[in-house]
Amino acid sequence: MAIYEKNSRWYLKLQIRGKRYHQAIPEATNRRDAEKAETILKAELLQGKYNLIDNKGEKLIDIAFELFKKKGAATRKGWKNDKSTVATLENFFNGKKFKEISPFTVEKYRIFRQGQGLKPASINRDITILSGVFNIAIDERLTDVNPCRGVKPLRVDNYREKFLSVDDEHKLIKACTDYFAYLKPVLTTLLHTGMRKNEVLKMKWTSVDLKKEVFTLYDTKNGKPRKVDMSPTLVKIFEGIKVNSCSEYVFVNPKTGMPYYDIQHALKKLCNRAEVPYLNPHGLRHTSATRMVASGDDLVVVADILGHSDIRITASRYAHPMEANKKRAIHNLEAFSQKKQA
Repeated sequence: MAIYEKNSRWYLKLQIRGKRYHQAIPEATNRRDAEKAETILKAELLQGKYNLIDNKGEKLIDIAFELFKKKGAATRKGWKNDKSTVATLENFFNGKKFKEISPFTVEKYRIFRQGQGLKPASINRDITILSGVFNIAIDERLTDVNPCRGVKPLRVDNYREKFLSVDDEHKLIKACTDYFAYLKPVLTTLLHTGMRKNEVLKMKWTSVDLKKEVFTLYDTKNGKPRKVDMSPTLVKIFEGIKVNSCSEYVFVNPKTGMPYYDIQHALKKLCNRAEVPYLNPHGLRHTSATRMVASGDDLVVVADILGHSDIRITASRYAHPMEANKKRAIHNLEAFSQKKQA
């Protein structure tokens, strides 16, 4: 076997049972990493992985895509959003045998998507979906290996603070007049509950208990019903909507008689009108979560309100230090030192 570096990328060449392998090792940053990958790859090949036994890997990946689409349409919550991604993956990989798709092939797909201007987070999601296609193929004994596992996710820059200030919130709500009037109760609900966009837009009156002042959400991301309390402001808003409502849904588009499909474009125009930085609907959920954490609310409580099954998700995504809190912490340190000196 041979390992070499070219254009700051490590490659390996080897031959097992008369079959030659020549591929990049994208996760390797030095010779030591490359040698480790070489050892692991050789062991997997000799154990019969990478489709060297039972003629596995001879079939086309097209079969797995069809299975994935059938399963996705029936079980995946975000299938409408995933359909276009699956179509792009099919256009790139269809016609290839499983054994022809290696981590290097997956890397080539990432380069292709980067050339289209896709952001790292979106490309990582593409690879997650492709990995799901291979997992189905493994379950159906079409192949023994998932090449996506050998591809390290692209680094995503999450430094930007994606939450709304109180001043900008007031400007945004004040701008909800005329054409944008329908957004005021929607945005207020998002900010006062931390619900997901679709949980609000598709909400039915069966989920609203004005007497007990609580929402009961049934169609959630994790499939588990959860309760979210109403603020006094929301109680008044929903009582007002209920008076004139003739639909099973709370927020109804008068032109279609159905729930609003999306508010992203309208929200972008509203932000321009209010002269505040654009924040997508999920950013309003992020705002609610960040405010609860910054107010000192227990993370277990926040996680339950948001519908997180794991408290670590809440802590990692929303426990951002706010500038005022950081200054207060520094002042507390100073006060503590002065107290000791006294």
